[in-house]
Amino acid sequence: MSRLEELRAVLAEAFTAEPGDLTDEASPEQVSGWDSLTHLNMTVALEERFGVELTTDDIMQMSNVGAIRRVLRAHGVAV
Repeated sequence: MSRLEELRAVLAEAFTAEPGDLTDEASPEQVSGWDSLTHLNMTVALEERFGVELTTDDIMQMSNVGAIRRVLRAHGVAV
């Protein structure tokens, strides 16, 4: 499984969504299971899965899947 597939699997589990629906443009407006609580759960899951420590600024920047990828890349995760 590639790192991108791994990311999509984490997000799919957090948001109860299909991994294939989680394109870079996918955001809370398009993903019905993405709300403030699942956003926090996703943050914890990303930290655990990829071994990173996300800041409040990081968490606020994660407004769509593409932004999540950018934040993770800034922490050295190749997604």
